[in-house]
Amino acid sequence: MLKDRSKPTVQAIDPAPQLLGPVLELYGKGEYAQVEADAAVLAQKFPNSFVLCSLLGSVFTIFNKHAEAERYIRRAIALRPRDATAHHNLGVFLQTRGELNEALSALDRAISIDRKLALSHLYRGAVLYEQGKLDDAIAAYNRAIAMQPDFAQAHQHLGGLYYIKGDEDAAFAAFSEAVRLRPELAEAHHQIGTILFRRGDFTGSLQAFERAAAADPKLMDAAAMKFHVHAHMCDFRANANISVGLDVLPWSALTLEDEPEHQLQRSALLWKKGTARIKPLPLPARTRPDWARVRVGYFSSDFHEHATMFLMSGLFREHDRSRFDIFAYSYGTNRDGQYLQLMRRQVTAFRDVQASSDQEIVQFARADDLDIAIDLKGYTSDERSRLFRYRLAPVQINYLGYPGSLGADEIEYIIADPTLITPELRQFYSERVIYLPHSYQPNDNWRGVSGRSTTRAEHGLPNGAFVFCCFNKSYKISVREFDIWMRLLRRVPGSVLWLIRTNPHAEQNLRKEAMARGIDPARLVFANKIAISEHLERHRHADLFLDTFNCNAHTTASDALWAGLPILTKSGRQFAARVGASLLTAVGLPQLIAETEEEYEQKALALALQPRVLNAAKARLAANRSSCPLFDTVRYTRNFEQGLLLAHERYRSGQKPADIFVQDAGDISPARTVQSSVP
Repeated sequence: MLKDRSKPTVQAIDPAPQLLGPVLELYGKGEYAQVEADAAVLAQKFPNSFVLCSLLGSVFTIFNKHAEAERYIRRAIALRPRDATAHHNLGVFLQTRGELNEALSALDRAISIDRKLALSHLYRGAVLYEQGKLDDAIAAYNRAIAMQPDFAQAHQHLGGLYYIKGDEDAAFAAFSEAVRLRPELAEAHHQIGTILFRRGDFTGSLQAFERAAAADPKLMDAAAMKFHVHAHMCDFRANANISVGLDVLPWSALTLEDEPEHQLQRSALLWKKGTARIKPLPLPARTRPDWARVRVGYFSSDFHEHATMFLMSGLFREHDRSRFDIFAYSYGTNRDGQYLQLMRRQVTAFRDVQASSDQEIVQFARADDLDIAIDLKGYTSDERSRLFRYRLAPVQINYLGYPGSLGADEIEYIIADPTLITPELRQFYSERVIYLPHSYQPNDNWRGVSGRSTTRAEHGLPNGAFVFCCFNKSYKISVREFDIWMRLLRRVPGSVLWLIRTNPHAEQNLRKEAMARGIDPARLVFANKIAISEHLERHRHADLFLDTFNCNAHTTASDALWAGLPILTKSGRQFAARVGASLLTAVGLPQLIAETEEEYEQKALALALQPRVLNAAKARLAANRSSCPLFDTVRYTRNFEQGLLLAHERYRSGQKPADIFVQDAGDISPARTVQSSVP
């Protein structure tokens, strides 16, 4: 939700106009520190001045000086009990202090005095939003617009709520009206850019982000999103000298750099800003007489044909129902299909909460008496991770969706493995770590590969050529990887590079970049999106999968390995840059992990020019596929469950969260826990 940046209303009724004029002018310019100093001097001479009390109450509210703000605001109300703006200012003050019910009462009082006070309707909508009453908040914003049709901020706030509710058309219309009325509203331009980006209109999206950055140069995420759009377009030149700070969305920064410290700082900052006004709710007393089964809730918007479900469907299938009750809370648009139908059958209860407020979802979780709540989204699109600030369960876990720390004190654990988070990298995770013994990533060994046997020609690939491939999304490809890939094409005669077709801009730009490096653009072959089983089948026409660096292949890597295609990766430092190494370690192919770009290029060239070396890797992968930990779904599930049980047992026994090292399900030695070095 976009934050309202308007200042509280001050009605300028001046008992001493010759003195107050300059102060009011300073207030209008936003020079609040000087207003505080000058108004305080005047207030000593005019202690019963309504305007001075209102001014000081407003300024102290802006400066979060709560005691002083409340004293002056209540003095103003005492001086003029029937003044609507005085009650409005009280409502604004109470909202900043998180006293939402009291804030609503004060704003209602202001509206009862002056129903046309549009700003009170706006703030009333903001309070209702914070309470999770989205439909009521929409009604309040519409009333503000009815009172003042040119109220740009009301249109902006209305657009934010429509966006949250999934009505992008209504959101786009509201944001567009906001910037028509006030072109300087940077956040509205930013939201327009986001919607256009989701629609695939990259040109329009870039223009909107540029307007946002011009309107507010401090809006760092506009710059990051411009980078992200250019990355999707594979516009290397536009991103050649990009420099983005920490005040950007963590997800959009993952491909910018491989710096886990910066990623943690971005996450912590986003969590603090996004949840500052949410007060955690105390957990109710436990109602169950025993702990025969642990109750686990998964929260996501992706319980459909999505990468998350491709990976997790086997985990849901194999969960031990004698020890666990499984609840799914779906706050996304439920797209009916095979995976959603399977999901509904595999869980104890499926809760469709898309239209529910935050508070309602919290109450559902409390009614289900959850022991563990798992966030499957993190800081990815369509997330509602702020729910975990309220406290959904005694133990809360960050898992799978976002490759990194959430920087949130309310999230006790992250699921990882020793390859992903090494001892020297441990400091960059605010959560305690549940270390699974092999890879953190689940896989479904029931996933079917299409029985239809295609030919290379059907995919536009030349017979007899060495086929390098990378089926990662285009935004993960940077000039660093592409330079290496083009050198490989130059040194391996007749070879081609097989990529996924994502958007026309990326295809055109990559062909241009190939030509600029002396490579025939026809040697880049683009694959259309097809059904997952058919996609898995076509992997057999590739010879080697080349991974990207800052953000590795994740589900895409497991697809390739499951289909029998070796992957060459470079191990980085942040979570997203170490997933390839995690998967290759778990599948028994550590020799395909490079530590530097030079080693990556050398290994790729050796595999392409020495069939014996590549065939040995393929044979090893084929032999391991049915027995390695990566694709042993039951084994993974038992290890995963053991991690949950150990975390739950620490809570039950009154112990603080600590790093947990899960022993493999086939090992009879007990799992152990050690105290984390993170305070």
